[in-house]
Amino acid sequence: MRCATDELLESQLQQHPEFREKMARSEAFYQAFAENQAANVTRAACDVFIVPVVVHIIYDDALSNISDQQVQSQLVVLNQDYRHLPATPGAGTGVDTRIQFCLASKDPQGNASTGINRVMSSLTTTTQADEQNLKSLIVWDPTRYLNIWVVKNISSSTGDEILGYANPPDGPNPQIHGIVVAGKYFGTLGSVQSPYNKGRTATHEIGHFLGLLHTFGTNGTCDGPGSLNCLNAGDRVCDTPSEQDAKYGCPTGAPNTCVDNLCDAPDPIRNYMNYVDDLCMDQFTAGQVTRMNSFLLSSLYSIVSPANLIATGCQNMPLEETAPVAEFAVATRTACTGQAIQFTNQSTGCIVSYAWTFPGGTPATSSAASPLITYAQAGTYPVSLVVTNPAGSTNMTKVGLVNIADTRALVPITESFETSPFPPTGWLALSGDGKGTWGKTGSAGSVGSASVVMANYSSPSCNSKNDLITPTFSLVGATVAVLSFDYAYKARNVDPDDADQLIVEVSQDCGLTFTTTAFDKAGFLLTKNFAIQATGSFIPMAADWQSVSFNLQNFVGKEGVRIRFRCLSKSGQNLFLDNIQITGNVAIDPDQFLDASLEVYPNPFEEVIQLSLNLDKPSVLSARLLDIQGKEVAATSFGKLDPTLHELTWNLSSYAGITHGFYLLVLETESGMVVRKITR
Repeated sequence: MRCATDELLESQLQQHPEFREKMARSEAFYQAFAENQAANVTRAACDVFIVPVVVHIIYDDALSNISDQQVQSQLVVLNQDYRHLPATPGAGTGVDTRIQFCLASKDPQGNASTGINRVMSSLTTTTQADEQNLKSLIVWDPTRYLNIWVVKNISSSTGDEILGYANPPDGPNPQIHGIVVAGKYFGTLGSVQSPYNKGRTATHEIGHFLGLLHTFGTNGTCDGPGSLNCLNAGDRVCDTPSEQDAKYGCPTGAPNTCVDNLCDAPDPIRNYMNYVDDLCMDQFTAGQVTRMNSFLLSSLYSIVSPANLIATGCQNMPLEETAPVAEFAVATRTACTGQAIQFTNQSTGCIVSYAWTFPGGTPATSSAASPLITYAQAGTYPVSLVVTNPAGSTNMTKVGLVNIADTRALVPITESFETSPFPPTGWLALSGDGKGTWGKTGSAGSVGSASVVMANYSSPSCNSKNDLITPTFSLVGATVAVLSFDYAYKARNVDPDDADQLIVEVSQDCGLTFTTTAFDKAGFLLTKNFAIQATGSFIPMAADWQSVSFNLQNFVGKEGVRIRFRCLSKSGQNLFLDNIQITGNVAIDPDQFLDASLEVYPNPFEEVIQLSLNLDKPSVLSARLLDIQGKEVAATSFGKLDPTLHELTWNLSSYAGITHGFYLLVLETESGMVVRKITR
């Protein structure tokens, strides 16, 4: 048995039932703390908790009386593991906890000390039943020090060898708080024995002392259904996947003993709170850091308080520091020109300065943590962030992050994904996590042979939002407008926790916000006739397609309209979209704009378009030529014209990209617009 903390806890609960109430209060504090981290300003990014440590060596011979060097090697490991230091064994797959450990240089009376005590006693060969007697030999105030008792051997009540155990926070007897470790598993020098010779037993037990639980079920059980609150199930940490049993040795592959839902991740075999060999441990998660912080800021705060660091001689301990890791998020990736977009720093580590770069944005640079940026011109723009502290800098650049529109597309918009590149011009396909998104397929279509698919069945993207967004279009002058589309889907099962979801939403500010939901279905409710396909990638037949229409009447007369098709992936089954159409009826009052005598010829045209029109008042007239996808291919202005009959000529020979096909001719004045379909 690697750790006896669970057994000790159960014994304490039986002897002291009031302990359950104290635990419940601590868990309630933790849950509130974790749920409201954004509001917690009690700890800045550059703060480090320093934990004063005293090591009591209980020995009965020369071998069990381990050296100071062996003790110091353990402190080195603790700081490597908890600070996630680069180029050390602690630099594995985890995060920096920003917790350090200091051998106290002052004893409880304020006298100079090495932080190491030695006591000769036969209790160096101990059982948990001897715990009270063992700790009565020597203990420093547990509200001011982390007490570590190093003994020769530890055994359970059944005679099994134990590597170590801990008394977690809020125990019934504060005078025994701390950890106990067998000397042959303490540190990396001297008497240590493989495979527990890398100092990770103390890393593990101190995790318990700071409030962490084992990553695995205590009785071979899983957390339970994915709908349970992860803050009060299993190890009470949301980013450590549930695990049925402890792992030993150095497992290979990615075992997954608790599949609570299709998005369940493999067991956290490399976590410090598992039972694998020392060599294979290298991870604390961000969620575990949150849990430790909640205890360090509540029941354990007296140990890490600034006053106590002075009292124990740890106030001047050099802080380890590593370069921060740059990361950021944007509130929206789509907006109109002139709209403010919020960027939010999500970097980890201590950050002293920020250096943002926004090509095309205003301002073009920023040193704020979370700046607001506007863009004056339509286009797609990258964003970069450099974060710096005394240990160094890291950079993150996201290409094509922001898409700015100025409302050029006009209805009708029709997309069946047959010949266009993907995404079509003006469309966006955005991934929520960079692992999977909408893509074009030639294997199925409700119209023709092509469509777009979110490959939920095979995609590693799980619990992410994947968006397909139309071009920004105008419904100014429209009298009616309708969105229609076809889709095909079969559920993988009937479990609501494994339900892929399709949400179709409408924006009237170029995608800055989507305020109207046109369609929202998930799982087998999204299917046709509640169809299920449990295995193999779903590819629709003709009979699997369904058609949906939605009235856009509330958006008639609006600029900057955009439609978002969002798939919330749960690694269920493939979802297909096709034949997306936005149709509208544009009516212009000739008394306010162009006379009904407007003529456009020749139609079909070659290089020249002739316009004949009668204006009823002085107007500035402009013209745009759009392809059938709404992309502008030519534009001109005829200037301010008098209220009379005009014969106008537009020579298009200098414009590239005007191929044979259908086009929309858009004529605009200050009063409105008129649209004509023409052909080349």
